[in-house]
Amino acid sequence: MIDSAWTSVLLFRSAQVIGTCFALGAALLAWVPQARAAPWTPCDEDLAQVSPERRYACAERELWHALGDGGHGVRKRADGVLSRALMLGWLRRDLSRVQRSQLHFYRGALRLAMALENGRVDLGVLGPLTISPDFKASVSLDPSNDHFVSFLDSMDVAMPALLGNMRAATRAAEKGFANVARNPLFNTLSLSGTTIGMPLSTGAPAKTLALLEAWRCEGKDFCTRNTDKAPFARPGLAYHFGEAFARMGRKDEARRYFEMALAAPDAETWPFAERVREHLADLPGYMGQFSALGADGSAMWLVYANQSSGCVLCHGRP
Repeated sequence: MIDSAWTSVLLFRSAQVIGTCFALGAALLAWVPQARAAPWTPCDEDLAQVSPERRYACAERELWHALGDGGHGVRKRADGVLSRALMLGWLRRDLSRVQRSQLHFYRGALRLAMALENGRVDLGVLGPLTISPDFKASVSLDPSNDHFVSFLDSMDVAMPALLGNMRAATRAAEKGFANVARNPLFNTLSLSGTTIGMPLSTGAPAKTLALLEAWRCEGKDFCTRNTDKAPFARPGLAYHFGEAFARMGRKDEARRYFEMALAAPDAETWPFAERVREHLADLPGYMGQFSALGADGSAMWLVYANQSSGCVLCHGRP
């Protein structure tokens, strides 16, 4: 019989590691086509009484409102709206496969956000039952989408890592690295937040950094500016890269990206600017927490993707 202390540890570690699956949701979720301009407002319509198009748009609006708000109550309500929209779409068969795929992805991403940022350890512990099925459904309903699969790859890495099975996590990471080629722009970002925290001895962090160094951002709004869906995309992305270089002991590059974060548009209102200033004030001390792990220590609990800033780093509203 598992005692209460071990149960607490398991729940806590689950909440931490499952957060890696979000893996820079800021950049990943920015992929979704713009549906309306900000500010996002709650969906107050009766979904059963509106057209399929309005139902989909209303549920999508609710998602972005909740993700940016960050509060648990707001996000829980959004989960209900998305679930109702999915149920009605299934019963009435009036949403396209692509729309249903997108709504499943939204709900899975929202639940990851709640597990990471709102203390919903139940969603983390039961991830294979509460989160993975939505990502699997999104891939199944729209096989042509070459990006959603990277969320499944992140889940496949995180779950064995949670149990300390780094051999299985490494195999899953290799599969994820292979899938990056399907959509380098997005899959690099959505996987790297997970794999950068693995032990150095697995080889995954080095491969992660190589992907980040080869990464080029072109053709999307968030490559050059903050967006309605990611109000702090620019400082958030710079932080993502700075942390990765710090993890790998690359001091000069880490400093450069952290300085880029502070110089990015809207950085003066970015809630995490002070964190970056603290890193820069004692960069050797910050990086020392990574180097102290040696070759076999896991940094998955140190990286931002496993903290209560994994989503709002980019998506939180000013």
